[in-house]
Amino acid sequence: MHGFTLAELAVVLVIVALLLGALIVPLNAQMDARNIASTRATLATVQDALLGFAAANERLPCPASSSSNGLESFCTNATGTCTVSTALPTSSGAPWRCSNPRDGFVPAATLGLSPIDTSGYLLDGWNNRVRYAVVDVSALLAGNTRFVFTASKGMQQRTLSSLATDPNLRICANSGCSTVLASAAVAVLVSQGRNGATAAAGSDELENLDGDTDFVSHEPTAATAAGGEFDDIVTWLSPNTLYNRMIAAGRLP
Repeated sequence: MHGFTLAELAVVLVIVALLLGALIVPLNAQMDARNIASTRATLATVQDALLGFAAANERLPCPASSSSNGLESFCTNATGTCTVSTALPTSSGAPWRCSNPRDGFVPAATLGLSPIDTSGYLLDGWNNRVRYAVVDVSALLAGNTRFVFTASKGMQQRTLSSLATDPNLRICANSGCSTVLASAAVAVLVSQGRNGATAAAGSDELENLDGDTDFVSHEPTAATAAGGEFDDIVTWLSPNTLYNRMIAAGRLP
């Protein structure tokens, strides 16, 4: 009897490496599939929570800022540089203006959602914070300029015909928005996907972080695609779904 030669050991190690590689790829795919399913379920729960909050409070919640520990975050002033506060505005004075209407996070602490991190922010399947945008159209309501969708009774004080033209969040198929998937969403939820822990590089993913009214949703693509790498998961809330829930709850018209 004799031991393995170096050549024989090298062959064995190569075979083992190939077998492990063949196992790792399916395992990664399974983990991604699990995380995607978990994230979609979380986003669906958030949508239900937003509708329930609107029915109970006659408004949509403001997004959480990066320093509000998962609580909705307001400005104390109607225009100009935002003075940030997590205190609920008074119905008579403050404008109900969100501090981060299009670049904030799900206010999980306000909505009572989980799973959350140690700072109170909702997490997706990859343990990244879920982003949330809300329409921030303002109008003269009850004698003050207030933000229609996030002000207490703001939607109630608008006519239904006015509400029909208020939502201004667009969901697009690419960063140039040459194809519009939804032209008038009232809220948008964004999971940055598996690569959310790193900086977005592609133009399509960057569109979901730039704080404007356009968001991108499409199937995952590689870095070589026209819009760059994309694995964001995006859902949105239709105004008609919101109005229907509020009418059923007796909050509209």
